[in-house]
Amino acid sequence: MSNKKQSFNKNGVRKINNLPNDKDFSYDRREQITFSPRNEKQKNAYNSAKRKPMTCILGAVGSGKNFVAAYAAAELLRTNKVDFIVLLRPSAVPEDEYLGFLSGDLQEKNAPYMTPMMQPLKEIFGKERIEQMVSEGIIQPFSIAYIRGLNYKRCALIVDEVQNLRAKNLHMILTRVDDHSHVMLLGDEKQIDLDDKENSSIYSLEKFKGNPNIGFYKFNDDEIVRGNFCKMVHEILTDKQPTASEDDEDYTVYNYNGKYL
Repeated sequence: MSNKKQSFNKNGVRKINNLPNDKDFSYDRREQITFSPRNEKQKNAYNSAKRKPMTCILGAVGSGKNFVAAYAAAELLRTNKVDFIVLLRPSAVPEDEYLGFLSGDLQEKNAPYMTPMMQPLKEIFGKERIEQMVSEGIIQPFSIAYIRGLNYKRCALIVDEVQNLRAKNLHMILTRVDDHSHVMLLGDEKQIDLDDKENSSIYSLEKFKGNPNIGFYKFNDDEIVRGNFCKMVHEILTDKQPTASEDDEDYTVYNYNGKYL
């Protein structure tokens, strides 16, 4: 972890006005980042996220939304198009999954909620490097609950789980972004945990569709790339026929222990 002295504003958010020089970064910006898209839509969403001020990446579980956004943000950082990466995720969870109050400082409280967003970045940069980048303010993970009043300048802003944001909160976030940032909105309308589902911000995103300055990509169930098991279970539980059968070469049968038969 970095030994640099850090400063915080009145809300407990790390100030990032004085960003480190390249030689102080916990990684070398000259290192190449190789993105290997699993399909054409991932490739197009990745390119859009790098080039356009905002890109919506929506759709099925296991379709690689976080994967695409993480690689785009990492490449924007490497090429000096942005100075840091901000990760935003709502802390809304169903009542039967509520864990109660969490101990620790702001970063420690956020950690459980931010794990899904941090995982692909750890694959890119490595665990030790990620910890240092967070310490230095190069990567800033936040729960939505703590971002009111902040402005976002020259950053790659990834907002995950937008289906669990209300439309007014999404409006608040997006109107605080400057002209030199790149926003990526990720979500799945089938995973809304809000009590008032009709107020989910994911329904507002359709308004952006067709705007030439905004990328809009929606992955379908047949574009799940996490694996055959994920696709099979998803299709069964959503009352759809599995795409694989025992006659398919890639089909794998599981017993109840998860071992291969």
